[in-house]
Amino acid sequence: MLNYYKEIYLQPKEKVYIDPNAPLIVGDVCEISGEDTLVDQIKKIEIFNGPYINTIFVITLLQIIKNIINRFPEVKINILSERDVLIEVKKQQYNKLLYFLKMFLVCILLFIGAGTAIMNFHADVNMDVVQRNFYEFITGNRVNNPLWISIPYSIGIGIGMFLFFNHISLKDRKSNKPSPLDLELNSYQTTIDDYIRTKSKEGKN
Repeated sequence: MLNYYKEIYLQPKEKVYIDPNAPLIVGDVCEISGEDTLVDQIKKIEIFNGPYINTIFVITLLQIIKNIINRFPEVKINILSERDVLIEVKKQQYNKLLYFLKMFLVCILLFIGAGTAIMNFHADVNMDVVQRNFYEFITGNRVNNPLWISIPYSIGIGIGMFLFFNHISLKDRKSNKPSPLDLELNSYQTTIDDYIRTKSKEGKN
């Protein structure tokens, strides 16, 4: 029989990925601190068992606490963060050819879209006129196609984008420093996760 003075500290995780047929245990969804023997037993408490109907769902903090109390009713639980845990079930298999085909199509669409956006921006600000005026200001001659300005300018746009996204050199990759694209994707994924948690709560009210 456990004594009441035994307590644990519970820190729920934000998001957890699990295998389709693997059981979901407390140790998967929470960081736990306390007496080693007690913590080891609590981590093994099963919450759900696969296979899972939904590929993404939410485990509430209350569900986690109930499972612990049912097994160890005399343990005091200290909550360090009041948040629900988002569970995403890993895909069993995927077609590699289809995956690379989708990636190729997405890259083509992004390339065309980015090129169109840049061309529309240059058309709006009359970049061709600006370059002709700049050429005339430096050389004193008026030409319709100042290629020695247009070509370096075009190359500079590409180099600038690579530098902006911060992943040209091997040093940048090894530093684990996030690029602006990484930050935007993380912000997008965080918004989706928060939305799923909110809709899950609304569905239970």
